[in-house]
Amino acid sequence: MTHRPEPVMTGHSDSVDFLVIGAGPTGLGAAARLEQHDAEYLIVDAADRVGGAAASETDDRGFAWSVAGASGAQWQAIAERLVDPARLRLGTRVAHVDVARRVAIFADGRAVAFRWCISSAPLPTALSWAGARDLGVGLRAHRALAVGVGFRGRVPAGLACALGAEHAPWARLIDSSQLAPAGHWSVIAELRIPGRDAVDVARGVDSVVKSLVAYDAAPSEPVTTWAREFSPACPEPGDDRDELLRTIDARLKASGFFSRGLLGGWRPEAADLGGAYRQGGEAVEAALMGAAEETYWAGATAAETAA
Repeated sequence: MTHRPEPVMTGHSDSVDFLVIGAGPTGLGAAARLEQHDAEYLIVDAADRVGGAAASETDDRGFAWSVAGASGAQWQAIAERLVDPARLRLGTRVAHVDVARRVAIFADGRAVAFRWCISSAPLPTALSWAGARDLGVGLRAHRALAVGVGFRGRVPAGLACALGAEHAPWARLIDSSQLAPAGHWSVIAELRIPGRDAVDVARGVDSVVKSLVAYDAAPSEPVTTWAREFSPACPEPGDDRDELLRTIDARLKASGFFSRGLLGGWRPEAADLGGAYRQGGEAVEAALMGAAEETYWAGATAAETAA
């Protein structure tokens, strides 16, 4: 029989089994699985739309760009198909979570108690809520610049080499041609910005184009470019990161709190769009049935997996 811990009530009446913070891929994955279990839940997001970072914008040449590599419309469609709209509360910012007491307080003063919380808020924020900032001292992050470049014609054969390149100016290169107008193709590169260096957009765009040319992946001049700085805390791996995350995870989960997704889980290699979505669903299964979360810990060493 599954143990169902009771939240510590504080004089307010709102209470749910699951509070899901963030309506991006991780939160929607959790909500979809909760619907399958017919569980009581509430999903909240400070934005007025679902999708998290997967919001797209279209330039004057008809190219759509998204720092997350997928359009917001895709996630809106998923939400409409899989999530009960009565359980989705947009435009609701979480001001604080008393992790130990299992109570979240929203910016408008309302509060809700929960048995379990699945959060995609940045992990340092979750640690602050838990009064455990010291556990995050070893976490490392960087800033990033997303650079989009659009071309006329068909995707060149050389793009496959560029996508898998190990020695390139980008930390990650995404084929975003599905967001380009007919007869065109595009890519989005993620460039790391070290320390407090100023963002030089023109230089970043130039470095991406020159590298694509070097890989025979840019047979013509780009017809459009786009750039956005995003995510003030992009997680970075480190030699001791997963060991540290195990300690953090045990501390948070003792209060029914699952910190998952790109920024919440701090394991970007396990948090592409599909991985982030699966993390939400697996966190639900872990809470209800103690199931292993294979996606979140993908790539962890055997010793860590057994921990």
